[in-house]
Order: sequence, then C-alpha cells, then structure tokens
Amino acid sequence: MRTGHLLMLAALSSIPIGCIGDSFSSEEPGPISSPDASSDGSDASSDGSDASSDGSDASSDGSDASSDAVTEREPDVPIDSMPEDGSDETDQGGNEAGKTATGAACNEDDECETNMCQDGVCCESVCDPCFSCGQPGHEGQCFAVPDGENHNEACGPAGSPCMGVCDGSGHCTYPVGANCDDPHCDSDPWKQVLFQCNAEGLCEEQIVSCSPFLCKQAECLSKCDDSDDCEDDAYCASSECVPKLVFGQTCTQNVECLSSHCADGVCCNDSCSGVCETCAFAGKEGQCVAVPLDMDPDDECQGDGSTCAGTCSGQRSCVFPVHGEPCGESQCDANLNAAHELICNGEGKCVENVQNCGLYDCHKDIGSCLYSCSQDQDCIDDAFCNNDVCVAKKSNASPCENSIECLSGYCEPTSHGKQCCNTACPHPLNCSTGECLCDTVVCSPGVNCVPWYRDRDGDTFGNPNEMKLGCENAPPNIPGEKYVRNMDDCFDLNHLARPGQTAFFPEHRGDGSFDYDCDGKETKQFDDTNDPVCKDCKTYSKCLYCGIFSYNTYGYRCKTPTSSDNTCGPLVTQSYKQLRPCGQSGTLYRCNNDDKLCDTAEVPTHDVVQQCR
Repeated sequence: MRTGHLLMLAALSSIPIGCIGDSFSSEEPGPISSPDASSDGSDASSDGSDASSDGSDASSDGSDASSDAVTEREPDVPIDSMPEDGSDETDQGGNEAGKTATGAACNEDDECETNMCQDGVCCESVCDPCFSCGQPGHEGQCFAVPDGENHNEACGPAGSPCMGVCDGSGHCTYPVGANCDDPHCDSDPWKQVLFQCNAEGLCEEQIVSCSPFLCKQAECLSKCDDSDDCEDDAYCASSECVPKLVFGQTCTQNVECLSSHCADGVCCNDSCSGVCETCAFAGKEGQCVAVPLDMDPDDECQGDGSTCAGTCSGQRSCVFPVHGEPCGESQCDANLNAAHELICNGEGKCVENVQNCGLYDCHKDIGSCLYSCSQDQDCIDDAFCNNDVCVAKKSNASPCENSIECLSGYCEPTSHGKQCCNTACPHPLNCSTGECLCDTVVCSPGVNCVPWYRDRDGDTFGNPNEMKLGCENAPPNIPGEKYVRNMDDCFDLNHLARPGQTAFFPEHRGDGSFDYDCDGKETKQFDDTNDPVCKDCKTYSKCLYCGIFSYNTYGYRCKTPTSSDNTCGPLVTQSYKQLRPCGQSGTLYRCNNDDKLCDTAEVPTHDVVQQCR
C-alpha cells in the first residue's frame, strides 16, 4: 500500500501545479461553499498566481501533456499516507492533497475535504432529515428534498403503514388517522379498538365507543337484528338500538324495560307473575304489589265459575271455599262400592270425587260411605266387623280363630296353630301352606308326608337347600327333576363332588371350591411348604427315630414313630418349594432320586398343577 502511494505521488509530482489549477477552474465551477471556505480559497489563488507565472514555460511546452494528465487522473482515489520523509502533504492552497472537493462524487467520508460523504457527494455538513447533499444544482449543500419523497427513510421505514414523506421544506408529514393495524373489539363489548397513525408517524391504539350498538367482528354495528346487538340499557326496535324504559312506563315486552320485566303493561321491578299480584296498581305503577282482599282484577280466582269460585286474599294468593265443601248431590255406586260426591276441590272448581268406601258399605240413603260398623253386614262381603272396625278377611295360611275370619270359611288346626285353609283338613294332612296337601299331592291313607331332596347331578346325594314334601312311598313327581331321601351333597351341580370322593382334581368343582369330598375343606395332593429340606428317613421296619444319616430313603417329611407304631420312613417325597394354591401350576420337586444310597438329589418337574379334593 505504501509503495502504491509513493508511485502515485511521483506521478502527480510530474504534473505542473499551475496546469492542474487552471484545468479544474476552467472546466467546472466550484460548489456553493461556506464563508470560511471562500476566504481560504482566496489565499490559495494568490499563491497559485506566482506558481503559474513561474511555470509559464512549462505550461506552454507541455500543455497537451498536462491536459491529458488531468483527464486520466481518478479524482476519487484517496491519498491518505504520509511521505516516508515525513514532509507535509498539504498543498500551497491549504487543502489536503488528493482530497475530493465539496460537491464532488464520493464513497467514503475520508475521501472528502470536509470528511463528510453524504448522498454520494462530499458535503459541507451533516444534513438533517428531509435534506440532501445531492440535490441537482445544489451538490455539496444540505438542501430540502422535494415534496412527496421519503429520502433515506427520514420519515419512517419504507413500506411501514405510518411511513411519511418530506414536505419540500425540510419536514415530515404523516398519514394521520390512517389505519395501521387490524381493528378488533375491546373486552368491553360496546367499544372498538382501532390502530391509527398519529402526527409523529407512530401506530397508536384508539378506543372508540360503539354505543348504543355492540362491537361485532371487529366493527361497530350500525343496525341491530335483535337486542343482543345493543348495549345493556338499549333494545332493538326497527333495526335501531332504543333506550330502555324505566319503572312505570308503558311497555309491551320485557326487552323494552331496564328491569327486563314488563308486567301488566308497564315496566316493573319484578316479573310480578305470581297469583294476585299487579304492577299497575294506581299510584304504585312499576312496583309489584299484592292485589287487595276481595278484589280480582285479572279473574285469577274465578275457577270454573261455580259456587267454588274465590277472590284475592290480599296476601298474593286466592282464597276459595274449603276442599270438600259440597257443591252438588252425591250417590252410591253399588258396583264399585263407592260414593260419587260433588265437592269443591279448594282451588275454585266443583269436581266429582269418587270415594272408595273400602271395607265399609256405602249407605244408599245418604249416598256416602259408612265409617264404622256394629255388625258384619255393615262391611263388604270380604270383611268382618271386629270391635266397630271392618277388618279384611284373611287368605289361606293366615292365622285365625274363627271361620268368619277366613275368605274360604275354613279355619283349620296345624302344627303351629290354626290357619285359614282352602278346605277342611284333618290330621295327619297338613294345611301349613294354606292347602290341605302333602306338598302337591294327596297321600294314600296311612302314607306319611316326608321331605325329599333334589339330586341335580345324579350322584344319589341330595341338596339340603332344595326340599320338596312328598308321600314317603314315592318321590315328588316333577318332570325332569330327581329327588332322593338324603341331603348330604355339598355341590349338586357336579357329580364328582360327593361324600367319599378320593380322587384329586386340577380345576374347581364349579363354584370356585376344590372340596370334592364334601368334608368342608380343600385337601391338596402335594405339599407346598416354603423351601422344604430333603432329609433321610430310616426304612427298615423298626427304629427309634428318623433322620439317621446314610440311610437310603429320603423325604421332605418323615414318619415319626410312636409308642404304638415304631415304623419310620418318608411321609412326603414330592413338594413345591413355595405355597401353591389349588389349580395353580408350578415346579414340583421329588426327594430321593431312585432310592440311591445316601442320594438326596431333587428331581424337578415343571408346570405341575396342584390338584385338590
């Protein structure tokens, strides 16, 4: 870099200074400059005159060469290095040698005499927004840009919604009031949120009231379809939101009122829909008050217009003749044993009341039911008189004292007292069920009535929970059912489950239990002691105790000799090594492998099911 600068300086030094000055001044007028710049230039001019006179011969001789040198020189190449000898590079006129003059084209600040390159030219100073140093005819001077331009984005980023433009006098103008973002409805449904440009070019939030309409879909409504489109204190009428009415003002529907209650033709403080209430009482319009006693302006208490009609009570209710007050003639209905009465129902209507006389007779002379009795004839046929009260006669098998108490007319003795029976039933027959039977049959004379038990699975053992009475010489004759005399079966749906069963089974008998022999417990086929030890058990016929080492039979448990039986040997030779419930499989171990002498090896068998009975 330094070598290049030296070469350029050498080239420039070969060009006569006077010719260079004459060349610039003759081809282009200088830019408009500040007063200080003018005074400096005058000195340079006076100094240059001497240089011009001194080099007149050189000028005349080499004028063509000088002209060519000026034309070929690149004016925007900066000369920013000092000579190696440290000499001053400032020319005789006071400007830095090689710097570009104000108003000339430039790329960087350090190319210019003013050290300011703006808008592509050397500028006399830094320009304010909306001013430019490159305006035609004013190059190098800060001059206002034309109206309508956004020079160097002085009035906001290009493309932004609030971007402004220069006004031709050095100021920005902005699109005040222009929408700069999508509007939306406020959390207050009667307000709209707008985003508009302000005078500073900023996008500013504006909250606008839509009253009396609502804001919907980001816009203030201008007409309504219903009252939901209006604010709370207005309602929709002919597409307009109209202010709601206050208490006492005339109305036709609830939506017209601030209270949401239009009652009796006026806006009311309440729905006033109760019985004997009004909101249009003279002097109290708009207040819901009780209709005074003996008045009924809305005919709310007229009922059916009969003698049962009433009036308002003054307490927000109607008062009627009491329930049961006669309003016509009554008569008996012999077929229904009932009295047909005409009475007030207590709500303003005369109604027919069918009163069932129950166990009492209907007195034909007065057309009403009796309420007490002095003889059986005062009661219906299915009742009898007991201490002035009609009591229903009893059905078969009910306890009784006299035949009059029974519907059948028979009160027969049984093993637990007298009962109503379907017929006379002398001993040994029994009427405990209400019928004189041995269960469902009549036994031959001299044949007892005995219990029989059902045998569903055909194993000859009966279910104690399914008993039928029958004559002792023959089981109950029920198609498809078998009965036996014993009741020893423990599960009558599996013929394998019966007393005396000796086999073991891998699955429960059908009810979740493995008690196949009906002994009340589940007996496992194999031991399932946790971690059993394989030990030796003495095998010859007589011994004193078990567990002598080196004898040749082994088991997980040994038979212990007793005073009455001194034999010994293995009791358990196969066992699981952990508890194994009935029906579950596991590894079964066998102790004493082939009775080899002193051999306690265990032989495992996998997936063996624990069978039970």
